[in-house]
Parts: sequence; C-alpha cells; structure tokens
Amino acid sequence: MLFKAEVERRQAEGECSNIIYAVEEPETSQHPNHQEMLINTLKDLSQSCQVLLTTHVPALAGLVPVESLRYINKQNGNTIIQSGDAQVYRQICQDLGVLPDPNYQIRSNNVKVIICVEGKHDVSFFKNICRLMLSQDPDIPDIVNDLRVIILPLGGSNLKEWAQSDFLRSLNIPEIHIYDRDFETPPTYQSACDEVNNRNDNSWATLTSRKEIESYLHHDAINNEFNLTITESDIVSYNYDVPKLVVESILRATSHPLHSNLLRCRKDRDKKNLVKPHLNNQVVLGMTVEMLVQTDPNDDIRNWFEQIRLRLT
Repeated sequence: MLFKAEVERRQAEGECSNIIYAVEEPETSQHPNHQEMLINTLKDLSQSCQVLLTTHVPALAGLVPVESLRYINKQNGNTIIQSGDAQVYRQICQDLGVLPDPNYQIRSNNVKVIICVEGKHDVSFFKNICRLMLSQDPDIPDIVNDLRVIILPLGGSNLKEWAQSDFLRSLNIPEIHIYDRDFETPPTYQSACDEVNNRNDNSWATLTSRKEIESYLHHDAINNEFNLTITESDIVSYNYDVPKLVVESILRATSHPLHSNLLRCRKDRDKKNLVKPHLNNQVVLGMTVEMLVQTDPNDDIRNWFEQIRLRLT
C-alpha cells in the first residue's frame, strides 16, 4: 500500500525522472498475491521514476518485462552484467527455475496451431477482429473459443511469457507469426519471418502490409471511441502510426478525459500504451465489416485467418 500511495502521489506531482527507487528482494515476508501486486505497482511507478530491484524468486522475475532484466554474475572474480540476449534470458530461467505455464503444456495435447504476435495488445486485436469477421463468415476459425488455437505475445513480454515461447519448438505444432512491418528498411522482423518460413515444419510468417496492427482500424471507429475528428488523410500523413496520431490528437484537445493521464507519461511508448487498450478493444469492437473492407483492401486479415484454417483441417 505504501508504494501504491507513492505511485499516486508521484503521478499527481508529474515529472520525477530524477528520482531512483532501489528495492532489495521486495518479496520478503510478502504473501504471493501481495508480491504480484507489489511488482505491478513498481512497474507503474517506473513510468515516472527509475526503479531498481533485486530478486531470487522465479515468480517475481517472471513478472518483469524482459527488456528490463539484468543478469548479474561473477566470472573470474569480475562482476558481469548482461541483458537483451536470448541466451541471457535462458540462463535466468535456468538459474531461477522460471518455467513455462504448465496449463499450456496440458492444452498442447489438443492444440493444432500457435499464433505468435508481438504483444498483448495484438492478442486483443486478433480476438476482437475474429468476432467481427465471424458475424459475416461463420467459416472463419473461431480463435477465441477454439481450444485447438492459442495466441502468444512474443515481443515485449514478461520473462514468464518468454520462457513459454522458447519452448514452443519442442511441441512440434505449426506456428503462425504475424509481425508489424513498421516501414523500416529492411523491416525489423523480416529476418524472423524468413527464419520461420524456412523451417519446413508447416509454420508460416508474414508482415502486415500496413505499418502495424492498429493501421487496419477505421478513422470513424476511432472517432466514435475517443470523441475525436481524425480523418483518413490524417492517418496517411502520420504514416499509419495510429497510436501516435491518437495520442497527439488527445494532447491537442486539452479538455479530453485522457489528456491529463497522457501528460503524466514520461515516454512516447508509455503514451501509446495508454491508448492501445482502447484501440485494440473498444475501437475494434466498434468496427463494421464495411469499415474493414476499406482499411484492408488487400484482404490481409482474411488471408491470416485462412492460413490458420488450413492448419486446423
């Protein structure tokens, strides 16, 4: 409760990037439920301040975003700090005993397709767009309710999710990988797609034709949810970076309910993450089939679902 109150106080005060909180083994004398609550509160606090913590507990390490992990050990008497490498994450999992969720392994007896996307917001998008498409075409794979399909976020995940994804290959189940194009040259995930497509195990990978998943959202559905006046030309002028467009549109509308919350976010990524749950849930659910036809003239999304269907038959 102390840290929760501190988060609320810091958010009310605004910028505090010059403050560092260092917490040694926050799990001490805490019930497991309280440990998870504490980690989530510290993650919230890290949006406005720098937070350092140490732990030897697998459950806590599993809740930390992989990009925030640092592995510290000694080699020949020297202290070595490592991060940002698959081998490092694997070593952390091994030393701490972080294991993939056993429920996935139990369900894998019936799973025929694993859909791999970048993050949790993409999972929401796929489930909600599935509901929309099913309203018109009952032959679309029902990835929400069909237990033969699981969806895993592989980018920006927690260590627990990374551990799960690292064990996917041993399951011998076809994977569908769908990544944002991002308009980089070459695209950031092009090599990952090539690797998956070269496996010869019936897996398949692709990049979005547009910049990212949110680029398939219609401006009318966005306006209905956020009470904005965004146009299709606005989306084009922002190079189809819809989360950025929504953030900046809200910041210009000082009376918008989300305006003050966005001002409290230190980083552009945090601002985008504040609006993404709305985009990938309420906005997708507010789409119509006619809107999707306009934003996806090449039938990218239908092709993704067709690839899933082929691997379910």
